Amino acid sequence: MPRAPVVGIALGSAHLCVAEHQDQENGKTVFGVMRLLGRNWDDPELQSAIRYWPFHLPNDDNDPKVSVTHNGRTEELFPEEIIATKDERNVVVFSLGAGACSVPVITIEFDIVEVKSSAGDNHLGGFEIDNDSLQDNNGFFSSISRVRLEELNADLFQKALNLVERALKDAKMDRSEVHDIVLVGGSTRIPKIQELLQEFFHGKPLNHSLNPEEAPAYGAGILSAILCGKKTPACLQDILLRDTVPFSLGIETNSGEVETIIRKHTTIPTKMTPPPQQVALQCGDDGTKGLRG
Repeated sequence: MPRAPVVGIALGSAHLCVAEHQDQENGKTVFGVMRLLGRNWDDPELQSAIRYWPFHLPNDDNDPKVSVTHNGRTEELFPEEIIATKDERNVVVFSLGAGACSVPVITIEFDIVEVKSSAGDNHLGGFEIDNDSLQDNNGFFSSISRVRLEELNADLFQKALNLVERALKDAKMDRSEVHDIVLVGGSTRIPKIQELLQEFFHGKPLNHSLNPEEAPAYGAGILSAILCGKKTPACLQDILLRDTVPFSLGIETNSGEVETIIRKHTTIPTKMTPPPQQVALQCGDDGTKGLRG
């Protein structure tokens, strides 16, 4: 009986995109190299894993090697040699859609993807740009140049750059330490946005490898497949995602003050135990509210 398909849905303010995850293998991708360190080739756990890995592990005097092919040339490398070629990469994902802007800063090291920080504005996007076409809440039509449009939206573009700056500051990362800038969301197609981002990162090329409208749905599809136990591409099977809380979470006490329970940028999943008096307030019938900030 065929398994039900797994889909990812990106429900944006202006567009809906659905991506279906398909089982696939990529025999050219090497992953899980950290598992080989300190193990002999005949290690039972290693032999069990070999059956599911798409790449070849030659036996070199009971030491595992990895067979890799690059530009038509095949080499056999020890795990330590492969790890030495892997660098930590810092990625800024600039997401600007129709209704919101968000900027997560991500660090990728080996098979670990960690969200270091995130900044966002739920009222900054394509809709705000469209609002420049309103006069006293009445729509009007006028032909203007692209230069004039960029002038009218200069403050909005600057707000977006401020989010990038804030996200980097929260991540304690300098813009010169960023390796990749990935664009997500239809509004990132605006030429001025791309120009300002490239200037902000001192001329570093932007990553256009993803379809900006489809990227969120594609990511959601992969996450859905992992959660449902579906087979994922070989390059994703050992990836560990460490996400964070984008806002501080807390409760409002009787005095009207907010008591923070989980601080912004805490790695999730997490478990926090508030003081007893806060638990009583949170669970009582006194109208205590859960807040974010």
